[in-house]
Amino acid sequence: MHVTGPEHPHPTDHRPLVIAHRGSSAAFAENTRAAFLHALAEGADGVEVDVHLSRDRHLVCLHDPTLERTSDGSGPVSDHTLAQLRRMDFHSWKGARLPGEYGPGSAQLLTLPELIELLVAAGRPVRLALEFKHPSPFGHELEERALSWLLQAGWDPETSRIGAVEVSFMSFYAGSMQYLAPMVDTDHLCQLVSTVP
Repeated sequence: MHVTGPEHPHPTDHRPLVIAHRGSSAAFAENTRAAFLHALAEGADGVEVDVHLSRDRHLVCLHDPTLERTSDGSGPVSDHTLAQLRRMDFHSWKGARLPGEYGPGSAQLLTLPELIELLVAAGRPVRLALEFKHPSPFGHELEERALSWLLQAGWDPETSRIGAVEVSFMSFYAGSMQYLAPMVDTDHLCQLVSTVP
């Protein structure tokens, strides 16, 4: 639908946005290279991703605080280095065959920098909904490392963009949003809630 008139002098497209939750997680294992590439190929307007810190403080794209559900590993994500996590299988549990263009099984775990590189390479506007997973044994180092990397990579805090990728930040942990509020425009912050009174 296009709206024009005095309040809308320029036509605007008011179609709903499609944000792929953990990538195209119905087709491929969630938060993997294949899931995100498939979401982009299907025309998603953006993706949602969950981020934890590995033991050696890499920003890894995983939902659960532990490894059992989505890999052949075990224990907390925070107890493993990135190198250890890279040796684990994060795609087979879903049972989907990986097309060659989505990379080998050994390349399915992504870091946040790798995901953003993949989104920028899409060559079109893409939204990224970045969820910080708490509680984290590293406290706000999770947010600190994400913002530090984004700034080094050219992220503009005023527009919350890095290239054509628009980044928003969210968490179920209110402390995360309070920590980010002085540095990130509130238009790009989202406090998640699990229950509504």
